[in-house]
Amino acid sequence: MKRMYRLAVASLVSTAVVTGGAAAAVAAPAPDAHPGTARHLLDKADKDEKADKDGKEAKGDRAGRVTVSAEANKSGVRAHQEVRIAGKVIGARPGSKVRLQQQDHHRWVDLPVTATTQRHGEYVLHVKPAHRGRTVYRVFCDGVFSHNVTVTVR
Repeated sequence: MKRMYRLAVASLVSTAVVTGGAAAAVAAPAPDAHPGTARHLLDKADKDEKADKDGKEAKGDRAGRVTVSAEANKSGVRAHQEVRIAGKVIGARPGSKVRLQQQDHHRWVDLPVTATTQRHGEYVLHVKPAHRGRTVYRVFCDGVFSHNVTVTVR
């Protein structure tokens, strides 16, 4: 029981020491700061972490380099008539999964229409829209969306 109390007191004391140091750092202006402005010690650490994180994402994450294009073969079709949406994915590996999404009011819904990219990034999706009116589609691959493709169903 005494060990737990000693541990609790030690953690409180160390927290107070760290907090006191941080408070002094907050109160003192940075040497390169303009008069009248104080910078928080942790702000610089946060900026450095963001820069490291952005750098890591740019190097390791493919979403920054991937581009997706999409185009429908017809802009107007009858209900239940097939529309081919084809395009190219640049920056993704061959065999990457491409998914079709449809705009439902103001949200995007995944459709059960997928394809895999070919050797040079090409893909073709086939869909048969049932509802009359204007239907808006987009293609999703590796965290990146294509521009909107509009098809009018009569």
